[in-house]
Amino acid sequence: MSNEQLDRIIDELNTIAKLIAVNVLKDKSPTEKISTLLDFGFETKTIASLLGTKENFVRAVKSKLAKAEKKTKTKTSTETSQKENVEKTNEN
Repeated sequence: MSNEQLDRIIDELNTIAKLIAVNVLKDKSPTEKISTLLDFGFETKTIASLLGTKENFVRAVKSKLAKAEKKTKTKTSTETSQKENVEKTNEN
């Protein structure tokens, strides 16, 4: 198989991936779309290509999602600690 044929196959596969992404993500916000594609294991460059956006936008959303996740984990950890303290107090 020649390089030209391989390039054509890759282009066709990329088209199929875009069509699937559009169908799966059609009713989601840009942030939800990026989050979903990240969960599927896509890289920043690929996500930008699939969504027709710039890599910088994808990176910014990734950063925002990471901060939100960290905040959620910290909040959950604090709530767990507070519950444990209440339980210890009730035991005494």
